Amino acid sequence: MKLLARFASILSLALVAAFAAPVRSQGTCSVSQRDLIVYIANLDTPSQSWIQRQFYNLVEFGAETAARTACALNYRAIHVVKGSSATRANLPVTLNNVAANSGVVAIDLFFITHGLSGSVKFSDSTVSMTTCSSRS
Repeated sequence: MKLLARFASILSLALVAAFAAPVRSQGTCSVSQRDLIVYIANLDTPSQSWIQRQFYNLVEFGAETAARTACALNYRAIHVVKGSSATRANLPVTLNNVAANSGVVAIDLFFITHGLSGSVKFSDSTVSMTTCSSRS
């Protein structure tokens, strides 16, 4: 029951954030010029119990569903990267691929990951915030 309540609060926060997001970015940008990337790292690990893995699978599913549902009318396209594709190396590749479309003026990123103290967990590694924020 606690896991269900926890999931409900996470999903509620995701929906509130999605609906509270401003319709316009800093400059003028129409829906046809905006893309969204939903980047979902594997949240579960083999060392977790079955119930913990199921909970994180539910969180991943809920995050994707919430993003697609709540944001569909605000973006030209929604690109979902998840599972083994949601690696540190693939994040800039995905951003560059989406940015390569000449019609795209703005890209928003929903980054669903384990937030650790001073680091971020990707599907393939855990990276310090300093390393994650660098372009290398």
